[in-house]
This record gives sequence, C-alpha cells and structure tokens, in this order.
Amino acid sequence: EITDEQTAVLAFWEAHNQVNERLSATLHDPYFPKVPYPPASLCAECADQHGQFDVDHVFGFLMKHYRRVLTPYGKLRITGRKRRPKNKKKNKVKVYIGS
Repeated sequence: EITDEQTAVLAFWEAHNQVNERLSATLHDPYFPKVPYPPASLCAECADQHGQFDVDHVFGFLMKHYRRVLTPYGKLRITGRKRRPKNKKKNKVKVYIGS
C-alpha cells in the first residue's frame, strides 16, 4: 500500500529496475543499457559492493536528481518547494458581460 511520497517513489524505482532486468536478457541497447538504476557512476552510496541497494540513499538520490521535472505542458516545475497556503486570498476581479 502506498501511503507516502517515499513509498511511491521507491515503488516506481523498483518497477523500473525489474523491467530493466527482464529486458536485459533480450535487448542490447548501447545508448540506454538495461542495468540496475542508479549505477555507481551516478550514486556510489546507493549500493554496496554486492549490488544491494540502500533504499534511503536511493530515495535521496532520486529526489535530488529528479528535482527539476517538466510538466505535461512543457513548463519547468521545481519539486520539493513549499506551496502557498490554500487559504491565502488572491485578488479576484469579477467581470460581467452584457447589460
């Protein structure tokens, strides 16, 4: 059950690695190698010498590495920022059309 951000992020990360493992047996792609992510070249602290991942380090890496993401509309959004409180009033103008 996914109840928090860390669980959700790590669930997608684990699914990604499972797919890469399955594809690595049949697909050779030199541009996008099907290896466990993140590789040691990107995050040396994420896995030990036996290839066992430390999920806390992986989560920290993923949040830092993917902090800047593009929205579906192509706008850059910085994640992890505090949002404006919802109860803060905005200046609104009502425009009436017609007579």
